[in-house]
Amino acid sequence: MLNIYPESLGMLNIFKHKNQPLYGADYNPDQWLDRPDILTRDIELMKEAGCTTMTLGVFAWTSYESEDGVYHFEWLDDAMDRLHQAGIGVFLATPTAAKPLWLSEANPEIRRVDRQGVREPSGERHNHCPSSQLFRQKSQAINRELAKRYAGHPALMLWHVNNEISGECFCESCLTEFRVWLQRKYGSLDALNAAWWAAFWNHSVTEWEQITPFDQSVDGMVLDWRRFVNDLHVSTLENEMVPLRELTPEIPCTTNFMSTFDTNNYYQWSKVLDLVSNDRYPLHDDRENSWQVSMRTEFVNALMRGMAKGQSWIQMECSPSSVNWWQVNKLKRPGVHFSEAMQYLAHGADAVHYFQWRKGRGGCEKFHGAVIDHDGSGQTRVFAECCEVGRALESCADISGVPREKSPVAIVYDWESKWAIRASVGPKAPRLEYPKADDVHTQTAREHYNALARMGVNADITFKDQDWSDYRCLILPSLYLIDADTAAKVSSYVEAGGVVVGTYLTAYVDPNNRVWNGGLPGAGLRSVFGVWNEEIDYLFEEESNTAMFNQGSEQDQSIVTDFAELIHAESAHGIAVYNQDFYQNRPVCTKNAFGTGTAFYVGARLDGQGLIRFYRDVLMAAKLKVRAEALPAGVVIQDRKGAAGRVFRFVFNFTRTKQAVELEGEWRDLVNDAHRFGSVELAPYATMTLISESVN
Repeated sequence: MLNIYPESLGMLNIFKHKNQPLYGADYNPDQWLDRPDILTRDIELMKEAGCTTMTLGVFAWTSYESEDGVYHFEWLDDAMDRLHQAGIGVFLATPTAAKPLWLSEANPEIRRVDRQGVREPSGERHNHCPSSQLFRQKSQAINRELAKRYAGHPALMLWHVNNEISGECFCESCLTEFRVWLQRKYGSLDALNAAWWAAFWNHSVTEWEQITPFDQSVDGMVLDWRRFVNDLHVSTLENEMVPLRELTPEIPCTTNFMSTFDTNNYYQWSKVLDLVSNDRYPLHDDRENSWQVSMRTEFVNALMRGMAKGQSWIQMECSPSSVNWWQVNKLKRPGVHFSEAMQYLAHGADAVHYFQWRKGRGGCEKFHGAVIDHDGSGQTRVFAECCEVGRALESCADISGVPREKSPVAIVYDWESKWAIRASVGPKAPRLEYPKADDVHTQTAREHYNALARMGVNADITFKDQDWSDYRCLILPSLYLIDADTAAKVSSYVEAGGVVVGTYLTAYVDPNNRVWNGGLPGAGLRSVFGVWNEEIDYLFEEESNTAMFNQGSEQDQSIVTDFAELIHAESAHGIAVYNQDFYQNRPVCTKNAFGTGTAFYVGARLDGQGLIRFYRDVLMAAKLKVRAEALPAGVVIQDRKGAAGRVFRFVFNFTRTKQAVELEGEWRDLVNDAHRFGSVELAPYATMTLISESVN
């Protein structure tokens, strides 16, 4: 192993270390130790593609520790030294996402138990018991060996802790821990029974040992189980990072999130990590409305930069071509892969990594996309596109490490509202549309984000406990669960001059999933919005209504699907009404003056045109610029400032047809150095990367 130890990189310098956005992939040299020619060729191809970093050792535990306490790191020494000599840094993973067979067979208690009480067999991955003290000890032990050996190694830039952590276990250890967690939270059974409304169906608990997380009719308990499992995963991360932070305090720690994954509250996770990282595998299948897939990625990217608080984050996994786990694994059309990489960069990701560098010969992911295919050459279409991404990232070096500027508009995202809606029996599930539906909260947040993007406003994602004072407009998208403190915070925000938007299914329940008394929206927000939501009509999939805004032209009409609240305008006044059904002419959208601010309410799921029309009024009230014409559906413009003050503008056409876009100002095209201004035409799936001619 090399003995060249430079000064500490430092957490804040990781994205400046290579003087450009970082670029690489998951690399598994331990699978090719019998082919030194391939290992040599890998380095050559990495340099040709413009790679700056590689992730090592994600699933390599047995390669390090073939039996308990017997370690072999020679292959990793060689890999890290080779990469360093080539000028490539290392994201070193802890190998804890897949247990060694010798460990799980000798200690079956570390394997999970399912809901039916059956202990899982050895194998698969991500399936350790999260409360197992033995597994935690073994995880710390292997991590300590890695940290001791590679502390100060010049290639080490980042700790990649575990991998895509998820899942739950119902063994006696987890059930006991759950009861202890509840005792700490509630203190007494009387308090717990009150919180869970346990008298319903005679579910009052008289002994702590009676509690199990299986009865779905106790929706307060279901919500608490989600919180408990999430806390277990957070403590798993904290446990793994103890030796890493002790022995390599200058090296940041991260773990890879899975976008808006239902059961993990990643915002809570982000508070214990040094950097935010994400995995994203959108399926682009070239259908007419496949641009919606890219818009989902836009929203996810905004969520990541929200959790990163505008600082640099990492796209830890994506695929340069197809994946292998959809029913139909379509190839990405030319331009789509490049577009995805630039999307991440535009949203503040200063590292783009793929899974995987080279396709393996066996296992369940041997047909998953990779930079290098089974032919082993650099002659493929995918490799050429990866080289194109490498060159583009290098040309955007001025961006690297520069925080993303705040938007004037923010959307409040909340995993607990997702959990509470799912736990509640009653609210209608999202429409099963293409692309696949999310939970109601995420679906609503994404649709409002998309409408704002078409108006030229790329909203931030914020959270209940963050400071909202810098935002001119705040959106609460089906923020179903709200506590009294958050409601008071919303009230103060509007009273002080802010503009807030509430939607259907907002402020229905308290933190225990109990409906607020006093009429909806609850927790005192009825007076802020100036409306009383008396009832909600859930529409069949084939059923719809329409809403008409005040002017009454065709452009002022919207289709209503899924949710239609019957609201009374109390101090508010209506700005749109229903056109049909027995609640015809009842308000669907309202506006209310509150303090020195304004509160808007939209009581139904409007279509894209309706939301654009709605947000014209909202943005004008917030004194924000309103585009004369909305951008075409599937076209997005993102701006990001570089260190020298120049603005980088990314213009995306996510559709399969040509699109014309009007540019404001004068720009230089980073690809061909052309001068761009006025109306420009984008080819299908094209991305235009521009830089301002003047410093702002």
